[in-house]
Parts: sequence; C-alpha cells; structure tokens
Amino acid sequence: NGKILDDMMTGSVMKFTLAAGSFAAIGQIFVFLTVNKFNCLILSIVKASRKFISILFSIFWFGHRISPVQWIGIFVVILSIFTDIAITQFKRS
Repeated sequence: NGKILDDMMTGSVMKFTLAAGSFAAIGQIFVFLTVNKFNCLILSIVKASRKFISILFSIFWFGHRISPVQWIGIFVVILSIFTDIAITQFKRS
C-alpha cells in the first residue's frame, strides 16, 4: 500500500495530475465564458466541433482505416455543424 502512494507522489505522476487538473479548469472557464457571451447552442457547436477535429486528427495522425459508412458519419457531423451555424446566422438576421 505504501509503495503505491510513493509511486503516486513521484514527479511524473504529480506533473501529469497537475497538468490534467489545470487543463480541466481552463476548459471549465472556457465553457463559462462561452455560455455567458453567446448561448448554449454555440457552446454545443464548439464542443461538437472540437470532438470532431480530435477524431479527424487521430484518424490521420495514427493512420486509422475508415470504412465508407464511417466516412458518411463524418460527413453527417460536418453537415450538421454547418447547418446549425447557418440556422443560427439566419435567425439573427
């Protein structure tokens, strides 16, 4: 039991824990500021876009193979994001 606690207190684990906590806090501040300045719809578009970009980055960076059905899913996500943006802009004008 003491060995596990000693391992957890090493520099690399503590650095990782502090970095993860810091990034989580920055993310929460970003969410708060986005909701205050815009609205929840914009926040959901931003979050969906971020997840989508992360998935695309992973596909290309790590060389994952994507089936035609998965490419259709990616296209649907892109289309829905741009549709949400277009509807939002149309309602404002």
